[in-house]
Amino acid sequence: MRKIKVKAWIVEEKRMAEVLTLSFDSNGVFAANLDAGKVSLDYMSDEFILLQHTSLKDKNGVEIYEGDRVRCGDHAYVCMWNEYRGEFAWYCDGGYICPIGDMRTELEVIGNIHDPELLEERHREE
Repeated sequence: MRKIKVKAWIVEEKRMAEVLTLSFDSNGVFAANLDAGKVSLDYMSDEFILLQHTSLKDKNGVEIYEGDRVRCGDHAYVCMWNEYRGEFAWYCDGGYICPIGDMRTELEVIGNIHDPELLEERHREE
């Protein structure tokens, strides 16, 4: 059985965090214990967004998560969950492109839809 990995975008703090534990009730996830540097803090479900690992890595070995923006040649794509197809898929300009497994060559993570500063920083470095 494969391990399901997730990370969390903490909405108010505008940062990513490692998920240490998740708490569930009959309605789904309601709380998480997240790594906050030297301590761990508890957050309620309206304070974070969970992003699931796709089991893929980019050309530099960076893990690709839901919501990640990647570059492939001159094009940029976003990895999102396709509820209708039940799979992660690549999107460009809001439109469905293909399942994530169909496009694996020369991908490079350049940011995440929740973290525009990271995206801008990567573009400045080029």
